[in-house]
Amino acid sequence: MQHAVFASIVFHLCHCLISHPFLLALRLQNFTVKAPPNFLSKTYEACCEHASKIPSLLHRAQKAGCHVDASVYAYSTCVAGSILFSAIIHGRESMGQVPSQQLLEPGRHSLEILDKMGHFWEYVAKMVCLIPVRAMG
Repeated sequence: MQHAVFASIVFHLCHCLISHPFLLALRLQNFTVKAPPNFLSKTYEACCEHASKIPSLLHRAQKAGCHVDASVYAYSTCVAGSILFSAIIHGRESMGQVPSQQLLEPGRHSLEILDKMGHFWEYVAKMVCLIPVRAMG
């Protein structure tokens, strides 16, 4: 079971990094032709979807009794949480939208997971500061 959890987390993390809006924007700067808005919105949605699956999967795995305290899970959760809360904040501020429950719940799970791991790994407690949740205020 733990191998399946690890493989799934790595799968979703890779998709988060491949379709991360900031990293994608950096890659697209090298091209003279602009990407179609539909491509960018679909990529953004895919990134948020994969980011929301990481904390949800880890939360379910913890409830099932799996050991998910490895540092790769903390890193993955931090990446996912930062994407989720950035999407929530960006959507709220720039588009005047109410934060989506589909993003808020996994975002909260990210913070819970990092809080629990922070008791085991000292550096994980510092990772929570990297997630832009304070701007939610």
